[in-house]
Amino acid sequence: MKAAKKEELFTEIKSYQHLKRKRQPKGSSRETETLKLLSKFEDKLQSVRVLGVSQYDDDDGDTKWMNHKMVTAESLITKVKDANVVDAETYAIFDPRNAMAKRRREEGIANAKQKNDKVG
Repeated sequence: MKAAKKEELFTEIKSYQHLKRKRQPKGSSRETETLKLLSKFEDKLQSVRVLGVSQYDDDDGDTKWMNHKMVTAESLITKVKDANVVDAETYAIFDPRNAMAKRRREEGIANAKQKNDKVG
């Protein structure tokens, strides 16, 4: 029994190694291959939506998830912040270990002391 499982494992590993060798190196040709795969997936989604799950037969037979639309509650959607826009809800993020941040902090402390000396 164990020998059969080992043999099955080795054949599966070989099949994945074959796919790894088949994959192209990084570059423009790999990008075109990825875009081809993406368009193939999009076509598959469209055909599932048009024909319905029962009429579309996949290798796995697991296409039910493709026919559903993602719907979220409006309260769960958050507004995306743009880092370049300064408004009332924006706050500065800095690394306290940074030398420039240390100088600013020291300048701020010195300015606060000068204001306190002028007032009091």
